Amino acid sequence: MATGGTLQCQVEQLTCELKLSLQRCEQFEKAYDQLLFQFKQLQRSLFGRRSERYEDPDDPQRLLFESTEARDDGSVEKNEADNDKDQDAVVSIAAHKRHKKTKKIFAEHLPRKEVAIPVSEQDKTCACGCQKNIVDYERHERLNYIPPVYEVIVELREKVACPKGCVGQIVIAPKPKHILPKGKFTESILAHLIVSKLDYRQPFYHLEKQFETRAGFSFPRQTMARTVIDCVTPLQPLSNLLKDEVIGYDIGALDAHHSKFLTNLAGQQAENLMPTVSEVALLERKRSSMNIMPLITKIL
Repeated sequence: MATGGTLQCQVEQLTCELKLSLQRCEQFEKAYDQLLFQFKQLQRSLFGRRSERYEDPDDPQRLLFESTEARDDGSVEKNEADNDKDQDAVVSIAAHKRHKKTKKIFAEHLPRKEVAIPVSEQDKTCACGCQKNIVDYERHERLNYIPPVYEVIVELREKVACPKGCVGQIVIAPKPKHILPKGKFTESILAHLIVSKLDYRQPFYHLEKQFETRAGFSFPRQTMARTVIDCVTPLQPLSNLLKDEVIGYDIGALDAHHSKFLTNLAGQQAENLMPTVSEVALLERKRSSMNIMPLITKIL
């Protein structure tokens, strides 16, 4: 009987411990779910999209620290006092007016091509049987892009001769004047190469790939480089005119970078600064003018 009573006590004790362990496991599971929910909310508020974020203006941390624990009375009173103090410091701002959005149109210098879209034939007839007339157009503009067109211009120079077969009377029309008389490219291609290289900063191998992939023909970069180099001498007068036009202005742009050079003085190297080429050109042209002497002194 004593052994049976001891076993019964042990069973009851183990049963109580089992129930207690199950209760603790249930509490741990709830705590885990709550912490996991808070962690996901924190990730969402920090790294989520703006449309998915939510912050309570009264209590921004409510979602992160929402629990059954109540705040103590002292902290509640302190927060109420802070809120009253903040309300006293609030300044009301009058509502501002927003400007109405204006309809943006494309630049006026762009060419316009009007395309009339007719009404269907069945809609042109009124319910009374009369034929409707055009009273106005509903206007809408769209920007259009026309890809570049590469074409080969075949020059056919006339060759005339006497029908009687006179000797020395065969005449051929003279060749048109070109920048590169022996070249195979028109002035438009030369301008495209020069502007793309010097103004748009496009390397020749980019242009070579564009010609090959978009236009469908081969234009080696070596040929481009040689063509641009051959244009230097024929275009030198144009370059001189542009240079004279730029120097002719009373105000010129100055290069802010200075050229550095090293001089050997008694075995030591000293670093000095010299005016740039654009500064020297401006000074040489305007040195006789007394109005810009303070500017010259400041530059030097």
